[in-house]
Amino acid sequence: MPPDGSLAPAEAFVGQGEVHSRPDGGRYETVRTPPFGKEVALPEPVGITLDTGPLRNWVR
Repeated sequence: MPPDGSLAPAEAFVGQGEVHSRPDGGRYETVRTPPFGKEVALPEPVGITLDTGPLRNWVR
């Protein structure tokens, strides 16, 4: 499990990703589902802002 969070485009069929953060005891306390096209800030240690716009090309 990543220390701070991760982005998983697990819901590509509906055009959204999942951002998991605030791990606690083997689970994440926070899960967000931004639609593709939104910028997603990933916390440290990754520390980048991910443009999810190109992921829309993979939606059926």
